[in-house]
Amino acid sequence: MSFDAANSPELPLRQSAAALMQPTFIRVMDHLRRMLEESDWKGHYETTYVWSENIAPETKAEVLWLYDKLEEAAKADRADIERQLEDLPQPIPVYLLHLEKGEKTRTMNLWELCYQICLGSYSPQIERADFVEIDLDTAPPDASLFDAFGEVDWMRLDQKAAGVIQAAFQLLKNTQID
Repeated sequence: MSFDAANSPELPLRQSAAALMQPTFIRVMDHLRRMLEESDWKGHYETTYVWSENIAPETKAEVLWLYDKLEEAAKADRADIERQLEDLPQPIPVYLLHLEKGEKTRTMNLWELCYQICLGSYSPQIERADFVEIDLDTAPPDASLFDAFGEVDWMRLDQKAAGVIQAAFQLLKNTQID
């Protein structure tokens, strides 16, 4: 699906919100990088995975091994690894930013930040360590992120992402951490 058709009337609501997630994630990462450069917090990223309950440990290990192999593979070998992955169950990645400032630590869930930006009415729990799938039928996308033609308003998306990230770092400053 192209992003420019994200909010056209013939597309279901789920596709509209889903169309915002990838560009939002990119903007979140960029604004987090900027905030980390400007703040006295140090950060590192972690990817964890959420699996369906019925996935065997051996299958999980195989998928993760193929992910690692894919990252290191030469371009010629990538297609073969991707074909192998197509036949296996895929986990949901959870992206966490671990922050440190002296003895103080915090964790931000990047999906929670993205949901806060993409959805019209969402109360994030940015320190949530797991993944919560959002029912997009009850949490519609933020209509202000689309222009009159149903295309993503890139300026508005960037502004909202910057504001959410600034607010998250302001919360860090204002929160007493034991």
